Amino acid sequence: MSIRVVAFDWGNTLIRTQGVAAGPERPAAELMPGVVEALEGTYERFTCCVATNAGRSDASRVGVALERVGIRKYFSHIFTALDLGVSKPHPLFFEAMLETLGALPHEAVMVGDDYLTDIAGAKRAGMYTIWVARTQVQGRPPDADAVVASLHELPDVLAGLAPQPIPERLDA
Repeated sequence: MSIRVVAFDWGNTLIRTQGVAAGPERPAAELMPGVVEALEGTYERFTCCVATNAGRSDASRVGVALERVGIRKYFSHIFTALDLGVSKPHPLFFEAMLETLGALPHEAVMVGDDYLTDIAGAKRAGMYTIWVARTQVQGRPPDADAVVASLHELPDVLAGLAPQPIPERLDA
C-alpha cells in the first residue's frame, strides 16, 4: 500500500463544533487537541485535504475558517457537501474527492470522529480509515484500520499504515 492522500473531517476532528454554534462564520473557533502537531507531521509527506459535510458553507468559507485558526496552509483542497452536492457517508462524496485528487481509494486515508459518516462511509468507498475516538473503545471496530484517542497519535499511526518509502505528494 502506498498512501498519498490524508483527508480530514472538519467538525470535531480539526475544529471543535460540539457545543458551539455550527458553521465557519462563527467569530471564534477552537482547534481540537493535537491538530497542529498532527498536521506538521503529515502535510509534507502526504496531500492533505478537508472532507466536510458542511452544507451551508462552500470551500472558500471553510478555508476562511481554517485561515482564522492558522491551519489553512496545511490543506491543498477543501471538499464540502455543498460543493459536491452529496454528503458523507455516501460513496459519491469520496469518489468525487478522490477523482479531483487523482487518487485511487487504496491510496487515501480518511481521518474523522464520526464513525458512521467518516469511517464506515470511507471504508465503503475503499479507503483506509483512522477513527478519532476520544472515548474508550474496546477492540478495533470493523471499519476502522486504526483508532486514536487524539490527533497527537496520527503521524505514528500513518507511519504504521504506510511503512513504504515516503510517497510523492499529489500537489507537488
